[in-house]
Amino acid sequence: MTTNDHTFYRSYSFSTYTCYFLHTGREHNFNKYEDDFITDLNTPYDYESVMHYRPLSFNINPGVPTIITTIPYFNDVIGQRLDFSAADIERLNRMYDCGKCLLSHLSKG
Repeated sequence: MTTNDHTFYRSYSFSTYTCYFLHTGREHNFNKYEDDFITDLNTPYDYESVMHYRPLSFNINPGVPTIITTIPYFNDVIGQRLDFSAADIERLNRMYDCGKCLLSHLSKG
């Protein structure tokens, strides 16, 4: 059975992933990893991140969302590509150990 032949459902703390007719080969985008494999750099979950998938990401059925947020308000927020979120900037600063340099650079532009 291929992924296109079935539905799978995963629920994490902040979003529910419903994968109806997910594009074959895209299943790995919804893998869950242990905390010792990834880091959030001590920042909260960020629905507004430019790195967050859009609601219909990887789904060949355009009417069924792949990702449904546990807080309904954020269903219209996830996947935005307009700007870095505050947490995106904080994570970049922590990752590259540059204090507030990225934030000050962006506020000048």
